[in-house]
Amino acid sequence: MKTELSVVLVSGGMDSCVAAAMANEHYRLACLHVNYGQRTEARELRAFHELAEHYQAEKRLVVSIEHLKVIGGSALTDINIPVPELRTPHSALRTCNIWHSNIPGGPQARN
Repeated sequence: MKTELSVVLVSGGMDSCVAAAMANEHYRLACLHVNYGQRTEARELRAFHELAEHYQAEKRLVVSIEHLKVIGGSALTDINIPVPELRTPHSALRTCNIWHSNIPGGPQARN
């Protein structure tokens, strides 16, 4: 029986889907989603809810920090900045987990 609760940051993408699946093997789930004014916000939020439902998360929390959009400077949030072309299948991997690796207690904290 799973007794401990694991908080999983779920963007709705493949990485967070795998993280939720792995956590679900041993823990009860609480899923956290962050809206930061991203262009894909509606799709990511829908995927978050679908994953939380699929893994029967006990708790869900959606946090909005749109002030990051005001800061700007990113094609993720600013419609005036074109989304860069993907050069190789692996070029996106360098930055795909910036949120996860910069959160205290995230994967980097365990190494």
